[in-house]
Amino acid sequence: NFFLGFKALCLLHLAATFLNDNSIIHEVIASAPILSVNLIPKNEVVRRLTHKRQLQIHQTDALFQGLGTHYFDLWVGTPIPQRQTVMVDTGNAITAFPCAGCRGCGSPNNHNFYNHTASQKFHASTCDDCSLGTCQIEKSICDISMNYEEGSSWAAFEAHDMAYFGGNNGKPFDPADPENIEFELSFGCQTQLSSHFINQLEDGILGLSKKNRGALWYQMYQAKRIAEKSFSLCFGRQPIEGRQGTNIGVMSMGGYNANLHHSPMVFARDYGSDLYTVYVEAVYLRTNGGESASVDLPSQHTVHKINISEGELNSDPVIVDSGATYTYFNKQIMTPFKETWKEITGFDYRVDVPLSLTYEQILALPTLIIQMRADPNSVTNGELNSVANLAGDIDPSSPSSIIIAVPASHYMTYTKHGKYKPELYIDHHGRSLLGANTMQGHDVFFDLQHERIGWAESTCGNDNFRPDSR
Repeated sequence: NFFLGFKALCLLHLAATFLNDNSIIHEVIASAPILSVNLIPKNEVVRRLTHKRQLQIHQTDALFQGLGTHYFDLWVGTPIPQRQTVMVDTGNAITAFPCAGCRGCGSPNNHNFYNHTASQKFHASTCDDCSLGTCQIEKSICDISMNYEEGSSWAAFEAHDMAYFGGNNGKPFDPADPENIEFELSFGCQTQLSSHFINQLEDGILGLSKKNRGALWYQMYQAKRIAEKSFSLCFGRQPIEGRQGTNIGVMSMGGYNANLHHSPMVFARDYGSDLYTVYVEAVYLRTNGGESASVDLPSQHTVHKINISEGELNSDPVIVDSGATYTYFNKQIMTPFKETWKEITGFDYRVDVPLSLTYEQILALPTLIIQMRADPNSVTNGELNSVANLAGDIDPSSPSSIIIAVPASHYMTYTKHGKYKPELYIDHHGRSLLGANTMQGHDVFFDLQHERIGWAESTCGNDNFRPDSR
């Protein structure tokens, strides 16, 4: 699969409003500058509340939908900022996009080549300040190169320029106080692309991984544009995508926006060092579908636990990765998953055979339930069954564990031939990976400050989506 090879299992990966329900969630309320890219309203001016020690900025923009990916607008350069669309990727450590003169990078109709010569504050790194790549002494530049498992690659040199994110769907806004939101961005100024990087909808890629220095959250934190090492991604979905942008969600830096949430945020422990990982305790299939982890009429649904041990589920840490389009489980789950699926549906689970089903029939297919180990510092005992994303009676032995729902409307993809194709892979030879279709329908909060990953159910501003609509 392209998107898995393209980024998720890369061998050379460089590798606000908080809740008040204290009976369930222990929250750290930060007096933090929070950059929140809001989907609604879309075309309003920037609103600021400035205090002696607190700055809150709400920047009116959205995440957009790419070809199986999600991206947003990054504005780089002075005095006239230039738009760069970058794929949000929690498995990537460096932000990079093609610069003027990039060889084999496609036509300007496919990508916005960054004209670095037009920016007054642009400067390339030398060997004295090379931090993201490798110094080439004979050239006195800092080289960066990435080679991916499926064959695509890019080459760049390390550079710096002033940047901010946001804007109005391809047009930058004019902030009254630009010094309060812009910061010096270190990035890869790409000079060469190959394979899928040439054809992708986005210009470049955004580094959001746990590795410091290159990650956007870290650079903004160091520049004092956010006070907490955190960010959130809220993924919705639309049936179309285009270069001008299809709104599908919200990105926030330095916190999350609880106004988007349909359920309280709950927290899984993050065990990763370079990548974001969780410990999966169990996997279930729930009959008669359902979009949420909780259902209004539990008597109409039965939860079937997949017969696989925790050791088999976590033979390697399970990755949460926004840059992978789909979800992949290690092949050890294949046989028990197929047995449970057939017991519920009466037919075999096959990813190679698209299904001729109506959307209503898709909604009735089993909902995947993933149970994760909770962050011990964030969850307390209480009325656990009243919180959508806590296990409660599903697992009486661990009722405060985190559960998230992946309905069939998220793991079944509507094809151009009018059929549905499963995009939940259960025969993977590498480590398990929870991709964008698992994150979809949730605001996912990557809290590096407290080593946890928050999950709250949300439509992210897309309440009327159905994949077969026209």
